[in-house]
Amino acid sequence: MNGDSATKLTAQPVINTTATPTSLPGIYPVTISGAASGNYTISYVPGSITIIALANANLANLTLSDGTLSPSFISVVSSYLASVDFATSTIMLTPTPADPTATITVNGVTVNNNEPASVNLNVGDNPITIVITAQDGTTKLTYTLVVHRSVSANSVFATNILTPNGDGKNDTWIIKDILLFPNNVVKVYDRSGRIVFTQRGYANTWGGTLNGVPLNEDTYYYVIDLGVKDAKPINGYITILRNR
Repeated sequence: MNGDSATKLTAQPVINTTATPTSLPGIYPVTISGAASGNYTISYVPGSITIIALANANLANLTLSDGTLSPSFISVVSSYLASVDFATSTIMLTPTPADPTATITVNGVTVNNNEPASVNLNVGDNPITIVITAQDGTTKLTYTLVVHRSVSANSVFATNILTPNGDGKNDTWIIKDILLFPNNVVKVYDRSGRIVFTQRGYANTWGGTLNGVPLNEDTYYYVIDLGVKDAKPINGYITILRNR
């Protein structure tokens, strides 16, 4: 009144609320008291503060104890692949939510935020579903991870006969289960030790040629590196027979 300001108060008001920076969503009371002035009678109207639940269900990161995510983690990408060798029967994955108040399930089991979850792996593809539920309880995002566990190196078997005559039988050199080892390196040598064939990521397509020219009927020596740790190279002999 009449240009008076808060400087006319002999005691300033004090505002209080039970809400804190870590309070859960809800409505909290706000009270005011303590103002004094010789010129005014002061009354108070209680107020309230509403804390709204967060709706952030994004992951900030996803890390694995073994293997490498493909593609590299990006929050807006929801599908990933990874590969591990046969010796890895369990993988630990750690999902880190962007909002620490969000909740996480891995294959339907609730896990603690930013703590590793253990998943057992079968041979072959293992789909893993990670669901992030925001603090509001309704906003959800689903991330999927397929972890491929390779078969045992002992299951890889190379045929020892190649008959590239176009009859549909043994026209290409078949190495059983080699496709399960995408980092493989295959080399074939002739009797003089010359490399007549080499390929990374062999896919059962070699037809017994060198630079497009058919190799002579003969027996050749091969070495197969599966490209996984602790797996010994596989070696043996392949015989090329034509017109058979």
